Amino acid sequence: MTQIVWHATFASPTGYSSSSRAIVVGLAATGLAVRPLYLFDADDAERVYGAVPPAIHALQQLPIRLDVPQVVYGRGELFCKNSGSYRIGFTMLETDRLFAHQRVAASSASPTRNTSSSVL
Repeated sequence: MTQIVWHATFASPTGYSSSSRAIVVGLAATGLAVRPLYLFDADDAERVYGAVPPAIHALQQLPIRLDVPQVVYGRGELFCKNSGSYRIGFTMLETDRLFAHQRVAASSASPTRNTSSSVL
C-alpha cells in the first residue's frame, strides 16, 4: 500500500527528473511504497518527453492516496499541486553558469573552500 506520493517529472532531460528518479528508486529500495506521480498531467502524458524508466512505471501502478504524505519536487509555484494530508515541497535552482560575484559568494559560503574556478 502506498506510503508516500512523489509529484515530479521523470522523463524530461532536467536535473529535477534525473534526481527525482534516483530518489524514488532509492526510497523504493528501502521498502517504502512510494507512488511517483507526474507533476503536470496524467502519468501517460509525460511520455512525450521520453521514456519513463521501467522502475518508475512499475511504481506508478500503485494507488494514489490523499491520506499519506505527498512531496512536490519541482518549481515553487507548483506546490499548489500538492493535495496530501501532509504536504512537502522541495525546490532547487538549476543553472548552467554562475557570474563571477556568484562564484565568489558560493565558494566563500562553502564549508570546504575551493579556489579553483573550474569547479564552479
